[in-house]
Amino acid sequence: FVIMLVVLSQFFVRCILYLGKWRYVLLTLGMYVLVFVLSEMVCLQLIKSGIIKSGIEGLIYSGLAAFLVLGFSAGMYLFRQLRIKPDYLYWIGIPALASVAAGLVCFLLGRFVTPHMGYPFTVIVGFVVGLILYWVILLICRSFRRQELEVMPGGWVIEKLLELLVK
Repeated sequence: FVIMLVVLSQFFVRCILYLGKWRYVLLTLGMYVLVFVLSEMVCLQLIKSGIIKSGIEGLIYSGLAAFLVLGFSAGMYLFRQLRIKPDYLYWIGIPALASVAAGLVCFLLGRFVTPHMGYPFTVIVGFVVGLILYWVILLICRSFRRQELEVMPGGWVIEKLLELLVK
């Protein structure tokens, strides 16, 4: 999730730069720094109280909070500049629920399969089962439009699977 968030944030910022809106990029980066510093101050207090165990953990939480602000603000500005009306249910809601379901299944697989088969087998099986479950949920909920499937590499395969699953 963090890697995807960082990549999307950088993509949005780069697109805004290509549009020639460098002042807004400076504003979003300033918000990023402000959120990072404020959240790091909170994490330092949590370290002193014993809730967070190490400074590295605080840095991770601070970076995650800052990249959430950067990605959200840059993405919303880019959508507004390009006049894209986001469909939050299909862009965020359904993929978030699908990833939660896949993560829960992987957690349960890890809990029950690891004692019997070991870690390497559990990781491989969990990855495959989680990936399949994620895509099946996305397909059943019709998270893709026909135009998106036509442009996507291998979209015809996904379209055939969708026809098999939904009928």
